[in-house]
Amino acid sequence: MNTYEFDLILSGLDIEADTAELDAFEERVQDVTLARSAGIVVAAIEREASSLGEAIRSALADLESIPGVSVVRVEPEENVSQSEIARRLGRSRQSVSQLVSGARGPGGFPRPAHESGHVALWRWSDVARWAGSAGLMPPGGEERSSAVIRAVNAVLEARRAVAALNEEERLALADMVA
Repeated sequence: MNTYEFDLILSGLDIEADTAELDAFEERVQDVTLARSAGIVVAAIEREASSLGEAIRSALADLESIPGVSVVRVEPEENVSQSEIARRLGRSRQSVSQLVSGARGPGGFPRPAHESGHVALWRWSDVARWAGSAGLMPPGGEERSSAVIRAVNAVLEARRAVAALNEEERLALADMVA
């Protein structure tokens, strides 16, 4: 079993409301933290599962068991600091600093996605792709994770689109989904 971290963006949930369903959910599910960020309800997930797909599937089922709640999309833990890069690669922070500066490794470390003062954040998918090609982590692992998240988000979008169709339109499109 591995631990997977990701965020689910939710609709139909008022986390400030005191409801029996929400209280029961929070007591039953311990690996979900609900928060509001810029008016959007986010469920931060840290779930043990056999695969990322299973972790997302089970978290979706848990959250959508709350009446009226639907998951809008999955957001990976995308922006990472040098410390987080070091943790994910199993290296020291100093080693990662040398990779970033080009003093160590093959060079070509990705540029930060965000910089503010002395703080820099990288897109994990860029770092993982680079680390895979540099032999610092198994290639393909991050690509699979990105593919799973893209597929789940496509399914979530398709669910919303299909819900707007009438029965005849749904039947006409049914054979397109494998």
